[in-house]
Amino acid sequence: MSPLTSSRDLREKKAQYEKSGVLEYVLVDPLENHAIRFLLTNDGYDKGMVFACDELLVFERLDGLQVPLWEVFELPPPEPATVSGE
Repeated sequence: MSPLTSSRDLREKKAQYEKSGVLEYVLVDPLENHAIRFLLTNDGYDKGMVFACDELLVFERLDGLQVPLWEVFELPPPEPATVSGE
């Protein structure tokens, strides 16, 4: 997604892909360092799920393929979660 095409990506392209039956539509925003994944349902695309730059982007329709977004955005990996009680 680029600033010049973001509204087109979110409206026109999304509607076109939905009409064509594309099962999963992902928009990656390199300026805001996040991705939005839309899944096709019987009623059209869902509201979308936002994935932050320190999360794994999960492609539900591709057998759960996971893409580390920090690698996409060329950022350092997130710190491991601290287990409480240690």
